[in-house]
Amino acid sequence: MGRNRKPAKPYRARPVNRHAHEMAMRGAALLTRDDRVAWLLALRDALAAVRTGTAQRPQWAALFDAINLIEEFVRMGVCRDDAGLVQAGQAAVAAILARQQHTGVRAGRAAELAALGDVVTAYSDVLAAVTHAQLYECEARVAARVRRLMLSPTVPAGVCVIDAETL
Repeated sequence: MGRNRKPAKPYRARPVNRHAHEMAMRGAALLTRDDRVAWLLALRDALAAVRTGTAQRPQWAALFDAINLIEEFVRMGVCRDDAGLVQAGQAAVAAILARQQHTGVRAGRAAELAALGDVVTAYSDVLAAVTHAQLYECEARVAARVRRLMLSPTVPAGVCVIDAETL
């Protein structure tokens, strides 16, 4: 065997990236109480706005996010939806927005508000059991799915695309 022309470089220890370790530990940790409270306050505000008929885009977006995230957590196997809360929440939102578009009535009916309240409660329970990493992965999956659906020339069966202009 021949000799290497270049001598071996001396070993130099590289500094540890403190932030990488913090992010890894945080990703493995459950959501903090403050994180959960911030999301739940936004949802409760959205539910109150729907109840009074004053919901705007930010409130609807919070409800859409909660429903989509719970649906994706079910797909990921993090939780189960034996009671059909996701489908009931989606149907309630679709009914409220359809009624708003056709009649101008912006408030939800009692059954629709109950379905959305169940979604908020389920979301609270799910957030108490997931880690930051699971939440980030779920959010990325939902964003990718929404992108795919928006770019699709046809809307698949069972999917309701809501125009943001109607909100």
